[in-house]
Amino acid sequence: MSGEEPGTSNPAPARMALVRLFRTATKSKGWQLPPYWWAIIILPFLTFCVMNWMLTRWGAASLQLALPWVADGHAEAAGRLRTEASFLLYCGFAVTTMAYVAIIVRPLAVHSRRLIAFGWAAALTAGVILAFFLQLNKGDPYLENRFACASFELLPAAKVRADALAGTHRHLLPPSVVAAAPAPGRYDVSRLRCSATLMGGPAGAFAIPKEAGPFKDLKIMFALCALLLFVGMPSAVWGAVACLALPAESDKAYGAWATQTVRLNRLLYATAGFMVTGLLFTSARLMWPAYSLYPADFKPYAAHVSALVQFTGVGNSLLIASYYLPCAAWLAKRRPSRDCADTDVTSAVAHDAPSEAPDPYGAFRTTAAILSPALVAVVAEFLKFTG
Repeated sequence: MSGEEPGTSNPAPARMALVRLFRTATKSKGWQLPPYWWAIIILPFLTFCVMNWMLTRWGAASLQLALPWVADGHAEAAGRLRTEASFLLYCGFAVTTMAYVAIIVRPLAVHSRRLIAFGWAAALTAGVILAFFLQLNKGDPYLENRFACASFELLPAAKVRADALAGTHRHLLPPSVVAAAPAPGRYDVSRLRCSATLMGGPAGAFAIPKEAGPFKDLKIMFALCALLLFVGMPSAVWGAVACLALPAESDKAYGAWATQTVRLNRLLYATAGFMVTGLLFTSARLMWPAYSLYPADFKPYAAHVSALVQFTGVGNSLLIASYYLPCAAWLAKRRPSRDCADTDVTSAVAHDAPSEAPDPYGAFRTTAAILSPALVAVVAEFLKFTG
């Protein structure tokens, strides 16, 4: 008679239990990224390279440029306050975007989180190397350096002159009277330089002068915003990629997919706000030194700044679309069956779309509809070939 004798134990069940326990312990828990997830970064990186190459290759001013002329304290204060307000708004959206990316990455498996962190560090490093290769760190030689520094140099010079005239009971002419004088000449950018004392060395986008007053504040804000851009933009890209992660359990796949769809749409709104406030800050900081321009020079200078902001805005839109649309298409393709998980939809999804399935393209369609008047205005600006 075959069989085990009473009192003897069969080690096979115990061995199988240990094997299952080992497999469970070694299996990576959490949501997993799909294969080839890293390919998403290729298109936005190429977009970033082409946009900045075009800006540095063809975007600089040429020929004769305007010279700072009027030291108007009220106009300078107005420009400074606008710049500071847009700076605070930009920082708020940047921090919000990065915080929401942290929320998206949190449910991922440990291995997937490490891959996302590695991808973020690699993209950040590549962006910094490219910025130095294209000399983006030096900024525009006229808009961001020589003109701005020479413009703010008028303020302490005017104060010294006013103090000297006070003892003789004479006063400086009002800025309106000075502006009514004959227009100053226009100068080549190479001739428009700041004093060595004010600059404290060679001009550069991140070189902070020793005694520059408003120019020092401008450089500090620009450096901080550049840092937030180089840290926040890769975070937004990899946050969108993290929305592709889904759990291995089939009974939880649809609920996780619905949650990730909502997160991808919300991330688009946060990133768009991040980019828009960046444009507002760019416009404000470039227009801040314009208080010192002769009235006839103000209009072409403002048109130059407006064109630069327009170019950057188009580039930012292409940059967002270059990673959002592939992520939305990939997420739509990964939509699991709802047969086994009709009730496994998160409260966030149920609140946002109680009667419809989540749409990975929903945020894009909504944004396009809201911004359609602005897009028409941009197209109209492109069609203007005469100033």
